[in-house]
Amino acid sequence: MDNKDAIFVLVNDNYPKDCYNFIEDDFKNSPLNVNIQRRENGAMAGIEWALPTAIVVYLLKPFFEAFLKEAGKDAYQKAKGAIKKLVSKNLPVKTNILYAGKTIDKQSKKYDQSLTISIKAALHSNLTLVVLFNNELVNEDCDLMTDGLLESIENMYKYVQQEFPDKDDNDKLSQNQLYLIANMESGTWDILTQQQMTEKYRNS
Repeated sequence: MDNKDAIFVLVNDNYPKDCYNFIEDDFKNSPLNVNIQRRENGAMAGIEWALPTAIVVYLLKPFFEAFLKEAGKDAYQKAKGAIKKLVSKNLPVKTNILYAGKTIDKQSKKYDQSLTISIKAALHSNLTLVVLFNNELVNEDCDLMTDGLLESIENMYKYVQQEFPDKDDNDKLSQNQLYLIANMESGTWDILTQQQMTEKYRNS
């Protein structure tokens, strides 16, 4: 990743290019940098939510800085449109995980999130928000939920930056990850800690 990148997309090297390379055109004349890199698709270890999906979309500091500045708002809205399109196009794609050795025993029988696409938002140098998409999200529901998702991420970024500015002592905010998953009953997004994720998807 480059310090100028607003969006960094990491993709398994055997994943179809037409499922994601359209965003390069979307950002061709944009002041926001998008960087797409392919990675070798090998065997994984651990339970699903701790693993990278086939596509991981990283939202970095320049992405968030754009919506805070008047001059960057048009580019930011265009970026949000590209993210929505990326999610809606890839969520229906079915992807399997190749497990390493005996780690298949750690596969969660309760896991209901997509193995195809996820988002990681850098809210702070010490805090990353990991967004997982429920397999039941389809069509119009996906678009509506993604709109609410991006608004929630914006608000979380603003709050974290106000309460824990990067220029301040980073010890005020411990190195951590939070998880955002869709609540299919309420149509909203739930925030879970790593401990809560473990409990939610632990095999009985």
